[in-house]
Amino acid sequence: MNPIRKQIYKNLLANKGYIAVLFLVVILTTFMYYFVEFSIDRNAKNLLTYVNEQQKEQFRFQVRTDMDEVQIIEGLRHDYEVEARSIKKISLDNRSYFFINRPNEIDLPYIVAGRLPLMESEIALLPQFMQSNGLEIGQSLVLGDRSYIITGSFYLPDYEVFIPFGDIQQDDHHATFAIVTPKIYEQYIGKEERYYAGRVKDGNHFEAKIADLKNNPSFSYIATSNEINSHSQILLGLDSNKILAHTFLVILGLISLFLYYMFYKRFMLLYKQEFGCFKALGYTKLQISAILIRFSFVISAVGALGGLVLGYIGSSVLLQMYNSSYSFPHFARGINISSFCYGVVIVIAANVLITYGAAIQFMKQDSYTLLNNIDKAQNMSGAKIFANKVANLLPQRWRLPVRVVLRKWNTLFLSALTILIVSTLFITSYSLYMSSSTIIESQTTGRTYEYDTTYDSYQQDVENLRTTRMYYLHKDVHILQDDREIPLAMVGLDSRGSLLELYNLKHEVIDLKDVNGVVISQGISEMYGIGKGDNLEFIIDREQYSTHIAEITLNGDMNTMYLDKATLAKSLGIPSNMHSGELSNELKSVLNSSVVTTTEKRAVLESNAVSNRSSAVINQLVGALIGCLLLYIVVLLNFQDRTQDMSILRLLGYKPSEINSLLVDVYRPIFLILYLLILPFAINISYQIHRLISLQTNDYIPFSTNGWLLLLAFVAIMLLYSLVVFFFKRKTYRLIKKGYNTILL
Repeated sequence: MNPIRKQIYKNLLANKGYIAVLFLVVILTTFMYYFVEFSIDRNAKNLLTYVNEQQKEQFRFQVRTDMDEVQIIEGLRHDYEVEARSIKKISLDNRSYFFINRPNEIDLPYIVAGRLPLMESEIALLPQFMQSNGLEIGQSLVLGDRSYIITGSFYLPDYEVFIPFGDIQQDDHHATFAIVTPKIYEQYIGKEERYYAGRVKDGNHFEAKIADLKNNPSFSYIATSNEINSHSQILLGLDSNKILAHTFLVILGLISLFLYYMFYKRFMLLYKQEFGCFKALGYTKLQISAILIRFSFVISAVGALGGLVLGYIGSSVLLQMYNSSYSFPHFARGINISSFCYGVVIVIAANVLITYGAAIQFMKQDSYTLLNNIDKAQNMSGAKIFANKVANLLPQRWRLPVRVVLRKWNTLFLSALTILIVSTLFITSYSLYMSSSTIIESQTTGRTYEYDTTYDSYQQDVENLRTTRMYYLHKDVHILQDDREIPLAMVGLDSRGSLLELYNLKHEVIDLKDVNGVVISQGISEMYGIGKGDNLEFIIDREQYSTHIAEITLNGDMNTMYLDKATLAKSLGIPSNMHSGELSNELKSVLNSSVVTTTEKRAVLESNAVSNRSSAVINQLVGALIGCLLLYIVVLLNFQDRTQDMSILRLLGYKPSEINSLLVDVYRPIFLILYLLILPFAINISYQIHRLISLQTNDYIPFSTNGWLLLLAFVAIMLLYSLVVFFFKRKTYRLIKKGYNTILL
């Protein structure tokens, strides 16, 4: 076995260019998988431990004002743990401080450093706020007429994302949660949000007990963990990234298997007579195949383990993104045994099996067939017949290049696959990068107000202030779709106001008083597949209603439906001259009211833009890597088949540049045709990716593209192709200069 092993290995290594690609594609497959997976497995386990240790709430609720709150709470304590929560927002020096009462049983604060306050002159803050503002433990902090000593920093398990109850998402530089002593908390005067946090006492019948709460008419508000915006965002992100990791593994793994199969199939054909000699000498097909399998095992194992190590190193990028996006103290890198098996064991086993399949299928031929290089199946295949017919229809100068391209179905398939993957990733990355700008633009267009004030109770409209204010009603609703209840907001705008104008998809102003039905945001329409003219079922205060989708607005809030204020007031059974909020350009400080400025809202939108832009850069890098590898294989397959033809053409007097044009650089026009054919599929795939991400994260990511981008994607593909072709043209010159009839890559 040793002599033929050396000879087969020598032949394999003669194709070092292809072997390098096989090695790199395995590294890329496992790297992309572990790049994401290392940031998932251990964090999922750490998150579960954290939730249990900090007694994170499983639901929160508010009791109706017309009910006996004390009696309701006492009635719940038999089956549930319940604790009152309250938050006061105090705005000072362009900073927002959300003071919270200190939990004792549920949602226990996690102490990052130092300790919680014990004295009236002490305060604890979020670590992100302290870092962003250059604060340290032991420093003094002046808030109005009070001076505090910072004693510690903490995380709140029920606020993984900084979205205080009853308010919008905050950025870490301008806002923080704060804990002081109970006495100091009571002394602060500001809008206070009160609710109850709860957990089921007995783990058994959990779903039934949660259902009982949902059906309890005593609550004005009830939401489980997965329905709260500040909750479960980490777990949602980890689940989404796990899907992404397995998608990378499957797609790149299939590409890897295809390349392995093509290599060994071609390798067996190139050295067909040698394998016939080995069989004639008495070596069995299993003995010969075992050598090839061992070789595949080695390069797959080294590549997979190399990808594992690189993935571990690269995953720090995602961990940094997690740390900047979520309040969680235990982010760490690590994988489970199952993930190791998926990314290493299964990848190696799959490559070994495909090698065995390609080799054993070939080695089933007898020695005579192999030695005489008989290949009846390929004597005049359908592909060759088709290629000849098409070529004969073209001018003389195009016949040879077209025949070269069309007779190789595998290179055509790889070319199409390359264009599909690279164009999809480029379109997706551009859209992700631009989505933040699109959202910011949509959330600022048509708005000429500075302050958005909401009240705890209904207020009466002031008729003579309608020129400077725009009143509205806000109501939380659930739309019904496929046996699901999707939480949304319903806003009734005063049609006589002008501080907020809604635009339809044609950029025309929507007059709500003339609307028969409701207007939904573009995000709702695209995420849930609801279009203009559709009927919509929704629930308000446990009563089911049906309405008509009259329009779709470009610049409405993401998860919001709009209608005329008088129409919503009628549905709620309140006078039409009442409102729960107002838009204005004058700051109005009223007790039990909350004010959000457009500056604060824009800061949050810009803060959220970082994640999408980072994802866009990753997509671009992946697209470039996959594109280079696949384009290299496309040209390599053609180059290996044409080395003898190159020498013959040289003997016939063709110049090297002419030979390159005829045999090497023949795919440019084909790429243009394939790109135009594949482009609609790439756009649709990219759109579906955006929609799936939006549904998984419950955060609308708009899809956008334009003609310049599509042209740029094609230019990028052609630049990658030109780079690869340049490399092979140099090989062509060396081949012709040395007069070889074959070339060892």
